[in-house]
Amino acid sequence: MDVNSSDRYLTVKQICEERQISANSFYRYRKANLIPEGEPAGLRGKRWKRSVIDAAFATMQKPKASALTQ
Repeated sequence: MDVNSSDRYLTVKQICEERQISANSFYRYRKANLIPEGEPAGLRGKRWKRSVIDAAFATMQKPKASALTQ
């Protein structure tokens, strides 16, 4: 399996460190479906591709359409 090093799988801890957010914030975003469900890793673990996390946070940064019309 050839995995691009820039699109590697990340743990919650790695994501939180890179994005400077708490684990509680991460799971709050996950519960609100702002971050998609991760891929299974082991019995209970999950991992997220860097590209998926980058896209999710980019979407969160976009201004809402309703804010532009007011």
